[in-house]
Amino acid sequence: MPTIKFYLREHLLPPGRPTAPNQAVYGPSHLVRLRLIRVLTGMGHLSIAAVRDVLRALDDPEVAAVELYAILGRARDTRRVTTEPVAPPAAHAHVNALLERCSWRVALQEPQRDLLAQAAATLGGAELDALAVTAEQLVSRLLELLPADPAPWSAQPSDRMTVITRLVTLDAAFDALRRLAVEHHLTVCASRRTVAAS
Repeated sequence: MPTIKFYLREHLLPPGRPTAPNQAVYGPSHLVRLRLIRVLTGMGHLSIAAVRDVLRALDDPEVAAVELYAILGRARDTRRVTTEPVAPPAAHAHVNALLERCSWRVALQEPQRDLLAQAAATLGGAELDALAVTAEQLVSRLLELLPADPAPWSAQPSDRMTVITRLVTLDAAFDALRRLAVEHHLTVCASRRTVAAS
């Protein structure tokens, strides 16, 4: 695991207040930033370069919440290496229509649109429509676990770091719970088939 010295060398963590030639004191804002760095590199699986981009955006008070989330999303998308063919225009049209029906305001260049178009080409449209309804409900619940006041998105960097830390952690927890739930239900189905066959 990288040390604080490594984070200092990589300019991810600002220096503390020197107290001796080889010692420094770090304050609460350092701890918040350190926690975020560890969440981004751990649960978020981001590279050091991607973490640097996210932190740069967090430190800029002019970067709005939606732009900050987009930067985080792009940083996470760099992990995905795909050899999937480009989805056909009909699949992209279905995704565009779906997002319009949902009234979701999503940038045209959002990489998740391409991912959804690939899924639409493989699965068909009905499955995506049902998933979109479920996603809307789940995200509404997830956002209830974040601060209701929008101020932390635009306030001090430490407040914004706390919100991003919670968001990445909730996202990782949701993904883990979803996978565990699928495993559970597949196990239950297999057990029922075994009992029925005996």
